[in-house]
Amino acid sequence: MVESKSRFALAIIRCSANIVEAILLLITLGKALNTERRFSDKSLLTAIGERRHHTPVLYIFYRDGALLLIPILILSILGLVDNTLPYPALHKVDLDMWFFLTYQLFVSRLVLNIRRANGKLTESSALEQLSTLRFGSHRDISGQDSES
Repeated sequence: MVESKSRFALAIIRCSANIVEAILLLITLGKALNTERRFSDKSLLTAIGERRHHTPVLYIFYRDGALLLIPILILSILGLVDNTLPYPALHKVDLDMWFFLTYQLFVSRLVLNIRRANGKLTESSALEQLSTLRFGSHRDISGQDSES
């Protein structure tokens, strides 16, 4: 009895936390796209395309973050429904293992895609001259070069 109450409480906490994460993601994505659309009369797809072109790393965070939250939210809702039923239909399924697997898959996808996007940004900016400032050699107190 105590174990079922604790599992139910865990399912409620997990589900509500995932709902809050999904709502926050949608709000921040909406604000980011709204600022893109406010400066000129653009459609939603045009604003998404420009966000992808101008800030690819941020676009990947939004895209892969949403792809992570959708299955996690579905799994947490399934866990909550399973704990409310009198005869658990998913009692034989270990949902914690599926949560762990989903997190591992989508977080590794997120990291790899960010590295790829950062590599593309580094390659494109490496060909340009970043600064025209010239720095002299460092001198110590006596006025001699510290390199010698």
